[in-house]
Amino acid sequence: MCFSAVWPPPAPVVAALALGVQGAFSNVLLAVVDVEEDRRAGSRTLPVRRGVKVSVGVLTGPGSSLPDQDGNRLRAATESYMERFPASRVFRAVSVGPPDDPLENLTEELRSAYEHTQKIGDRVARGELPVGMLSLAAGRTYAEACIRRTAERPVAHAADLPPLAAESQAVQAALNGRGALDTSAAATLALLEPGVSEQLVGQLRAVTTTDQLLADALQAKESIALRSDMTVAWDGDNASATVLISAPEELSALRSATSRLVDIMQADSGRLRQGAGARAVVRRSEPARARTDAGRGIVRNPQPAGRRVSGGVLTSEEGLVVKAELLRNYFVDIPFSASFYRLAAQTDGWQAKAVALAVSRPSAWANPHAASEFALDAASRITQSMPHEASGWLSAAYAGLYRATLPSHRSSSLRVLIWRVLTQPWVAPSSLPFLLSGLRAGMTAVADNEDSFRAALAQYYSALVDELGHITAGSALMNLFALTEESDKAVAARTVLTHPSE
Repeated sequence: MCFSAVWPPPAPVVAALALGVQGAFSNVLLAVVDVEEDRRAGSRTLPVRRGVKVSVGVLTGPGSSLPDQDGNRLRAATESYMERFPASRVFRAVSVGPPDDPLENLTEELRSAYEHTQKIGDRVARGELPVGMLSLAAGRTYAEACIRRTAERPVAHAADLPPLAAESQAVQAALNGRGALDTSAAATLALLEPGVSEQLVGQLRAVTTTDQLLADALQAKESIALRSDMTVAWDGDNASATVLISAPEELSALRSATSRLVDIMQADSGRLRQGAGARAVVRRSEPARARTDAGRGIVRNPQPAGRRVSGGVLTSEEGLVVKAELLRNYFVDIPFSASFYRLAAQTDGWQAKAVALAVSRPSAWANPHAASEFALDAASRITQSMPHEASGWLSAAYAGLYRATLPSHRSSSLRVLIWRVLTQPWVAPSSLPFLLSGLRAGMTAVADNEDSFRAALAQYYSALVDELGHITAGSALMNLFALTEESDKAVAARTVLTHPSE
């Protein structure tokens, strides 16, 4: 479907509405819209700035194609717009840089945007600032900040461990009353199966949320729906512009979760006013039992599913699945349990993703033996098929144990971990380079030196000497390190040469 129209003032509102409707219900949309300057009042709800003539491009659905005639009209419209507004932040052309750096002309803009948000982003990711701060700094919606959790973006941190008795009592007292639904709580529920989320929301008479939060969620849904699988961003580690490519399944999951978030906030909606001058709110019959600190995106109690199990709302198996789903969506600091950590990692195909991030945090190491056993088991499952993921598990284990151990016991604890890695039956010359890479990545993450590694290797070699003799043990160790980096071979050779003679 194609159309072309010109709206005089104040019809930009009508133009925006028409574009939204056509974009939602047609497979192909070609709209060339001239929005005349409205000198009387500019609406902030418009997707264009006041006083700007804008050309809106093409939206194509699956299997759709654009006729040549319409393509020519689109190119003419977009070229005209870019000539008039070359510095537009909404839609503009960028010249390709030289062959060795095609993104050169975007470097300064991307670097500036990265530096503007880096410090705030790091503090939000550590749970020191509310997610809303990142939303303001990055110019994104609050809902998008809540739903887009990765290792680099804000994760959800537990604020109170163990849970405070007063919190549990407050939740129980509120079960028959009215609650408020924050976007962060809806984002949590959106990660779960619909049937499970309905069980979790349960017994409140009514739940309210503001128009502002609902509008924010709708805007996030639209933004993510239009997002490409290729993004130009600034690589802080390499200090250069780069292209990030999202896997189709990841992008699909993100869109699905955002759509689910909106559905939760809209479900059974009616209108309710709370006092003179108050904003309109949406009334819902499904409360958000997964409590979060409103506006912060920080899980105040990481075990809502546990309380629902004890209350009979969920079975033990359902509670395990819920906690595993939260864990694999970057809800960290949930007390370690091998059962649901294993379930979450298995669901991720044993890739070192959200569960590995949880392992790298000190809260997972209340039982060091159990945590290290889990990390080694995870690495063993993929060392042949995806050795780089095994590297990620060992990096997380090293960093987590380092952070969880007192300085006086840190060296001995890390030496035990490295000893256990070297003595695993699945360690071979082909896998050792990846395992050592993981251990070194863990050292880098916590700014540690190699002393623990050298001590553990000396202990390992000493055990080989006791079993095989000095000459045979030396050959065995060097064969094990045959495919490692030259620096690692040098450490192994030094270990052999400096071993005390019998």
